[in-house]
Amino acid sequence: MTFQSSHLQEDGIHLDCLKPLLRAAPNIANLTLRGIEGAGTLEVILDKLTNLDVQYSVLNGDSLVNILSACPNLESLKYDIGEIDDSGYNQFTISEARAAILAHALNLNSLHLDRSYDWEDSWDDDDVASMRRVMEERGIRLEVHLAS
Repeated sequence: MTFQSSHLQEDGIHLDCLKPLLRAAPNIANLTLRGIEGAGTLEVILDKLTNLDVQYSVLNGDSLVNILSACPNLESLKYDIGEIDDSGYNQFTISEARAAILAHALNLNSLHLDRSYDWEDSWDDDDVASMRRVMEERGIRLEVHLAS
């Protein structure tokens, strides 16, 4: 199932707006979200969701925790930064991602992070190397693409 806004606001679709749709689909296993902005909370548990693809989106650390908490059986997460917010300041940091994943994504085995769009790239090589080590220790396959 894919949710996408055809008329993106500057801030995209807020998490609050997804609640009714996700409550109506409790058995969803695969979900693509496009143009999501982290305002609000999901307040939904999607315990059958195993694959999540978040595209062209802006999520801060709290929003990432909220999404991971809502998906306790998530096995695969793909996150691509989007064109919704040019500043990059609302994106979660790699430290926030690591903490959120270790605390809330206990079944995760595949993580793809794409920040190639982000011109304000705050993830340095040391942060990425540290993230790789931690994910490898947990048995999580990690793929990271950064802005060049």
